[in-house]
Amino acid sequence: YGEFFASGSADTNLKVWDLRRKSCIQTYKGHTGMIDSIRFSPHGRWVATGAKDGKVKIWDLTAGKIMQTLAVHKGPITTVAFHPKEYLLATGSTDRTVQLWSLESFQVVGSSELCSSPVQVVKFYVEEQALLSASQDSLRLYPIDGHVGLVPPQDTIEVDWRGLQDMRLCFPEEKLIAITAERSQLGIWVADLQKHETGISKCGGVNGYGRLHTASRPPAGGAAARRVGVADDHAVAHGDVERLLDRERGRVRGRWRRALRARRDRKS
Repeated sequence: YGEFFASGSADTNLKVWDLRRKSCIQTYKGHTGMIDSIRFSPHGRWVATGAKDGKVKIWDLTAGKIMQTLAVHKGPITTVAFHPKEYLLATGSTDRTVQLWSLESFQVVGSSELCSSPVQVVKFYVEEQALLSASQDSLRLYPIDGHVGLVPPQDTIEVDWRGLQDMRLCFPEEKLIAITAERSQLGIWVADLQKHETGISKCGGVNGYGRLHTASRPPAGGAAARRVGVADDHAVAHGDVERLLDRERGRVRGRWRRALRARRDRKS
C-alpha cells in the first residue's frame, strides 16, 4: 500500500515495511499459526491477516495494535478481502466456507454453503454487487444482499485451477485473471465475465443465462477459462507476472479498439 507493504510467515508475526527506509518499521504478534493471507484496507489504516490457526485478525496501524479477532471458521484461513467501498470483509478457509463480515459490528452477516473443496481466493465484484469465490475446481458468484448478506450462488463454473494463488479483476474489459502455481510452473488464466450463453441450466443464473458460464469442465485453453501464459521457473519474478498480465490486457484492449473502429465504420 503506497510506500509500505506487509508480510507474514511461519513465525506467525505480521511485519510492516517502509520501502523508502528498506526496513521493517513494526512487528505485530498475535497469531499462533503461520500467516497465509494479508490485505490492506482501502484507506490503508488497517491490515487483515488470516492464518492457519483459523483466525482472522484486523490490525490498526495508526494505533499500533490489534483491533479485532474474528474466529468463526473451523479450519485454516486461506484468503481475506476488503470491500473497496463498504465496511465489509470476506474470508475463505479450508473448512470450505466463505464468511462475510461487517467491519462496523465485526459480526458475520453472511455465510456460504459448503463448497466442494477448500476456498482459495475471494474477491469482491463491485460492479455486480457480488462476491467471487474460487477453489481449485470451481468459481462461484454470490450476490450480496443488504438484508440477508450472501445469497446462494447465482452462477458456478467448473475450472481446473490447481495451485490457485490469486485472482485479479480487470476493467473495463471485465476479465478475471487467475494465477496458479503447480510444481515448477506458473500459469495465468483468463475468465470472460461478459460471456453470456443461453440454454445452460447447469450454471443457474437469470432467464437461462448468468455472468459466468461453461457447458462442462473446460480443458486447458477452453472458452470459460483459458491459460494465456506459463513460466517454467517456480520462482518467477513479480515483474515477469506483471508483464504476462500486461500482455493479456494489451490483447483485450486491442480487440476492443478494433471492435469500436468496426462499429464506427458500419455507422458511417
